[in-house]
Amino acid sequence: MFCGSLLKRAVPTRVLGQVKYWSTKKGAEGIIVHDETLREYVVYARDLICLMPRRTVRVGQVVEFEEGIDREGQARALRVTAAGGVPLPGEDYHGRP
Repeated sequence: MFCGSLLKRAVPTRVLGQVKYWSTKKGAEGIIVHDETLREYVVYARDLICLMPRRTVRVGQVVEFEEGIDREGQARALRVTAAGGVPLPGEDYHGRP
């Protein structure tokens, strides 16, 4: 008999990338490019881990993320942080970092 509690969850691999595009107009979304493979990943504000309440990143910013796939099979960046796994700064509701 197999005990389900013995199953181990795979630890997601975190990778580095750079923000290629970011827009706050259409639901706050952008593109992150993987540093090694140059593959593009879609990222949404809800996937950013930030210190301030307004979740945002800047073009050119180096980030760390987990690779994922959305329902349409598109590459997604999940649990996005600054390099080293620390939260991104984000902004307050007045646009100040």
